[in-house]
Amino acid sequence: MDKPMDENELKSKIWMVVRKMPQKRYMVFLLHKRYELSYKEIAQVMDISINSVEIQMGSALKYIREELSGYYPDPRELDQPGKSKKNNKVNRGKAGPASTIG
Repeated sequence: MDKPMDENELKSKIWMVVRKMPQKRYMVFLLHKRYELSYKEIAQVMDISINSVEIQMGSALKYIREELSGYYPDPRELDQPGKSKKNNKVNRGKAGPASTIG
């Protein structure tokens, strides 16, 4: 793995990845991360269900993690004493590069 990126480089790389997402996923991610709308507000604005917003955000975060896997370590894959990699569930959810977006 290359040297870790600084925060500005990471944000830039994340937004390059985000721009490649399908339009609906991109809009959900943009409204939540850039404009800080809640899932309920996004559902209302886009006329979709809250469940759809949750699915799109989950897919967006997974896509970002996969696209940046060579640049940024996924904390869920780091070894912890006393835990096997198979059962390592550290930092589920907003962990990883997408949590640095502001």
